Amino acid sequence: MSESENKLFDIVRELNSEMYDAHGDVTEQWFYTSSGFVDVIGFGDIMLWNSEDGDRKWVESKNDFEPMKPFLIKQLKEYGKLLIKLAKK
Repeated sequence: MSESENKLFDIVRELNSEMYDAHGDVTEQWFYTSSGFVDVIGFGDIMLWNSEDGDRKWVESKNDFEPMKPFLIKQLKEYGKLLIKLAKK
């Protein structure tokens, strides 16, 4: 596994560990997968980020993208809001 793949794997492991600590055993989990060309992170069966179409914002002051973990949590919350809107229709 490459260094970048290890970092992504570690982020997913942290998210799953934090979720377990907060909620115990849950049915859905964060996941990381890679084809060797494209990396994907998601929750349950929903893809929230991939390395080809990543929506992370570029932070000029840091000369880097916004941190991955807060970005993923934000994406999951946005997806949850969408599901709630759809359920009300």
